[in-house]
Amino acid sequence: MLTDSTSIVPATTTAPTGWIELHKLIEESEQFRRAARSERTWKAYRSDLRSFAGWADQHGVSALPATPETVVAYITTSASKYRPATIRRHLAAISVAHKLAGHESPTKHPVVNEVLKGIERTIGTSQTRKRALTVQEIRRISRKLPDTKRGARDRAILLLGVSGALRRSEIVGLDVNDIVFVEAGMVVTLRVSKSDQERAGVEIGVPYAAHELTCAVRVVKHWLEVASITEGPVFRGVDRGDRVSDDRLSANGVARLVKSACASIGLDVRKVGGHSLRASYATIGASAGVSPFSLAEGGRWKSLDVLQRYVRHANLVKDNPVSSFGF
Repeated sequence: MLTDSTSIVPATTTAPTGWIELHKLIEESEQFRRAARSERTWKAYRSDLRSFAGWADQHGVSALPATPETVVAYITTSASKYRPATIRRHLAAISVAHKLAGHESPTKHPVVNEVLKGIERTIGTSQTRKRALTVQEIRRISRKLPDTKRGARDRAILLLGVSGALRRSEIVGLDVNDIVFVEAGMVVTLRVSKSDQERAGVEIGVPYAAHELTCAVRVVKHWLEVASITEGPVFRGVDRGDRVSDDRLSANGVARLVKSACASIGLDVRKVGGHSLRASYATIGASAGVSPFSLAEGGRWKSLDVLQRYVRHANLVKDNPVSSFGF
């Protein structure tokens, strides 16, 4: 059973009528709770289903079961608010809810698929990707960060995020006992990862870097020392008085500090975020000539197709024929 802490609709929220059946269904379903999906996906589904049920209630139609015509009307309305990728996720959430209730999913109807294709052709399917940082930019940021506890924390997060190709959730999920310093650098154990849904745990190695300004091992060790952290969460909140909290930093906190650090050297904060760290690992590695297979293994990409987006971007200029023209 879902506990109060994982309830889809907070107790203080007044849920629309059309949402109630979906709410009860998912709260009472052990199967949904154990489904092989990340907590981030689960959270998104809760939001998507509430949006759909609220819309259905507003228009006087059934949310569960819903007809293909209802779903078509919903995604047509959504086209003005959401990107096609987000609409696809809404459809996935609606489909899961119907299957759990024993209904045929209306999202599989050909008319839904055709309308979705039309939306994609009209709006476009390209995703807004966070830009990668260059080695020079990372060094500038490292120099710019203040010599404070907050600065030490931010520097450690930035460099560990890039060197380990870490996602925001992986960074903030680290505890002190997940990091072991060894002669060549450090071994980091990821207890929870998007690419490790069974939670078997993944170990990654981070070697000492040649330059102190970009050495994740040195800066992580320094952060733990200045913050006097010996157990519990590695990365925590730091208030304006430079006092370190006992509370774990949030994933959104990582995104904010990346934007703030990039702004300090004049970069456009609209183009950077938490994912810039993982993107930097792939792009810098590709520019340095590291093979895609080595990058995929180190960055835990299961599909080379995803990694190739970064590799192609890194090589657009480097391998361009114009460089051989003699201009």
